[in-house]
Amino acid sequence: MKLAAYLTHYMFHFDDFMASLAQASTPHEVGVEVELVWSAFRGSTEADPSRPLVTAAHDLRAMVLDQSPPEWSARVIEHIGVYLRAHETEFDNLYTRRPPGVDDYILLRRRLGAPLVFTDLCETVAGLVLPPRLYDGDACQLMLSAWSDIALWVNDVVSFPKESRAGDYHNLAIVLQHEQGIGRDQALNDVCQRIEERLHEYLRATEAFQAEAVDMYASQTQRTNVPHYLRTLGTWLAGHIQWHLSTSRYDSVTASALSAP
Repeated sequence: MKLAAYLTHYMFHFDDFMASLAQASTPHEVGVEVELVWSAFRGSTEADPSRPLVTAAHDLRAMVLDQSPPEWSARVIEHIGVYLRAHETEFDNLYTRRPPGVDDYILLRRRLGAPLVFTDLCETVAGLVLPPRLYDGDACQLMLSAWSDIALWVNDVVSFPKESRAGDYHNLAIVLQHEQGIGRDQALNDVCQRIEERLHEYLRATEAFQAEAVDMYASQTQRTNVPHYLRTLGTWLAGHIQWHLSTSRYDSVTASALSAP
């Protein structure tokens, strides 16, 4: 959990740093900044005290590598890289004033929000590391993509006022408004309906995943840790939603749409 807290804190700072570059930078300058951080996560030994995000990335890489086994650590680093690189695409869209389409946005949002970094961490909390054959299987990938979309779209609903005022169209409701020519309320309702659909898909996928995982693991301990892993995923997702419903960080009117019957 300590690693999860540090990574979450780091990503908040990195997101804010990228937002600070939006008004006065070029895609090349943003690419340079992203590459410096990504190089640190990949193991570059260069250190620059004037760049705290790079220094912190070195420290976080060491913390990730302290976890075991190495294939899990490599997966986490890969997912962090996907998150970092997605900011270049986001900046390009803003720089060229080119809103993404709905399908492109959904894929970009999964990269920007780094949900797979946190589902990776749920494995360590549960004392379980998913082997590639299980992780790459259809049931697991559907479960994790649904988990990701639910978490990310909840954020889109409650952050809609802030991002709308800022002219940032990296929000599913705003993308729907732009692509379909619909109003605010209809777009937000559409997102909430999509969240509900993905929740049903997530629940079905967890059942399929559990059956597949129990059959695959040989030891009783590993089999016991499978439901623990699923509970950890569920607890993390529930906490994420509850925080969005209760925080004063976002507009209470749009947040209430998530809890409407």
